Amino acid sequence: MEKKTRAVIGLLVSGITDSFTVSVCRGAMKEAEDAGITLVILPGKYLDRDLSERKEIMYEYQYNTLFSFARTDNLDAVLILADSIGCYASSAKIRELVDSYRGVPCVLIASKLEGYCSVNYDNKSGIQEAMRYLINSLKLTKFGMIGGPNDNTDAYERKQAFFETLSEYGIPYSEKNYVSGCLSRFSQKAFQEMLDNFPEVEAVFCVNDDTAIGFYETLKKRGIVPGKDVMVFGYDNTVLAAKLKPALSSVWTDHAIVSAFCICVLTFCICCVFN
Repeated sequence: MEKKTRAVIGLLVSGITDSFTVSVCRGAMKEAEDAGITLVILPGKYLDRDLSERKEIMYEYQYNTLFSFARTDNLDAVLILADSIGCYASSAKIRELVDSYRGVPCVLIASKLEGYCSVNYDNKSGIQEAMRYLINSLKLTKFGMIGGPNDNTDAYERKQAFFETLSEYGIPYSEKNYVSGCLSRFSQKAFQEMLDNFPEVEAVFCVNDDTAIGFYETLKKRGIVPGKDVMVFGYDNTVLAAKLKPALSSVWTDHAIVSAFCICVLTFCICCVFN
């Protein structure tokens, strides 16, 4: 039997159309090419997403069949955007997905799960800097946040950073300061709740740029001008955020660097197979 000479790594993602996933894939592709590794991207969708409200996505669950092609007999290692794939699912469901690949070296991207290696963002510094500017320079004190599921690593850590900064400045807060969305522009219920329950809000932190894009639309429908009547800032610093009017202020992250580093970690893990 001919000896295998090139490692094969699978990258499991939630589709390949959003800017976050595209950036992750590009970083992984570049690093894999430089390292002489074959990268196979498996673009499924989301676990346990409610598909009943939008007819155009009612069959998207079928994409997840692609995840079944990530097997120990055809891959040497896997990278998984676990919290992105599972952004609508429980932590137990996310673990079930990740545990199904226990037989192969595995690194999680922007996710934390006990027993697994992961590469994550600094979800604290950028948020604190943005809020400190709004507090110190603009003298704002009424902050709201549109977040995401607590089972999502980034959403949870960004929520913690938000409330820690309010506590740092002694700014009082209650339940009305925070609402939970679905990490997308389709979090209409959360947008309405924020504005209905907290009409005096001066600044809103959106857990990611896609959430901010949807919030902009809701604000404008109510005759509220983003950046003038209510300050809005997001997270990811995507191209779409820059195209909003006014342009969205956003915490910058480099998804490509994170995925490239993951490839480096897995390369180290599997190099012994080819020595």
